[in-house]
Amino acid sequence: MKTNLAYYSRRTDSHRHPKFLALRTSFKNNEQGWAMEARFWALNDFIAEAHDCRLDLSLKRNKAVIANELNLSLLELQEFIELLSSPEIELIYEIEPDIFTTQKVQETYEEVKTSREKERAKKANKGKTNFTEGKNDFTEGKEEIPQGTEQQIKIKEIKENKTKENNNKEKRESRDDDNFSLIKGDPEKIKAWVADLFAIHAKNESPNLKADIDPIIGHLKDAGEGLTPEICYHLIEESFIALAQSPRDDTGYLLGIIVNKKKSVYEEALKNKKNREIKQAAQDRKTETESEAEHIKTYNAQKLEEYYVFFDNNSDMFSAKEKVEFSQAYKKKSVQLCGLIIEPKMEESKEEIKNYDE
Repeated sequence: MKTNLAYYSRRTDSHRHPKFLALRTSFKNNEQGWAMEARFWALNDFIAEAHDCRLDLSLKRNKAVIANELNLSLLELQEFIELLSSPEIELIYEIEPDIFTTQKVQETYEEVKTSREKERAKKANKGKTNFTEGKNDFTEGKEEIPQGTEQQIKIKEIKENKTKENNNKEKRESRDDDNFSLIKGDPEKIKAWVADLFAIHAKNESPNLKADIDPIIGHLKDAGEGLTPEICYHLIEESFIALAQSPRDDTGYLLGIIVNKKKSVYEEALKNKKNREIKQAAQDRKTETESEAEHIKTYNAQKLEEYYVFFDNNSDMFSAKEKVEFSQAYKKKSVQLCGLIIEPKMEESKEEIKNYDE
């Protein structure tokens, strides 16, 4: 039995949906936004063609194939996937790590799969069971989406979990930021905060100032790219929570967790910075190219105007053939052809003026 789709339908006004508006406005210009929407539909086709309509991007070679089909680099594909699956857009869903699908494709696939299974059952029972054949349960153009299929339930759970996670994260970060603003700049409050973390998560009611508290406070300092004191504050709290879930509870192990978390954030920040620099360099090159093209366009327009004025003021210098050729070249806005006709006449005119002056 086939395990993918050769066809799925979509609404003719889907481009007006807020999700697609959000997708298009995520890019700098309207033309690029529409191009990325077209790429989404191409990606949707790949999902529909995939086994069980679940696109597996866990392997680099699979990503390379899709990136090549969409005319994107691997990095651009990764950024595109992250944008499409972001809470603001949610046009695709990551139902398992690096496994993606879309709601519409899964709904259609589950319906088609049900129809295919019924047809197989009919064929298998033909001649064995006396029954009256009814109408095909899958009538094109009159689909009723089945409720409660495994993939639909999973997508629904993902959406609900994402919403909860985002809401909890916003509340937690807002609360943490408020807490940090209360202790920021106050050494005694910072020490008390660290001591509370030891008591809650490390079950250490009497942490040593030199051996336990001071080393943790040292990690609150600005540590470079992406590691502001506020970020370090969050990382320290996360590290204490991780410590509470580990079999060890000593300060040395805790400091290792903090260092690893800071390293991860730092490397991610450097990666993002590098990506921004690459994008900015590409944008600068594009701007430079566009500026150069605009300069050439302006120069050509000025030269054409100059040639036309000379031609109009000195028409008696041109033969009938030259007049026709110039008119055709000017109509085509060909600076080169106009110049071949006008420049010699300009030189000739300069020589006449020079001779006249002498």
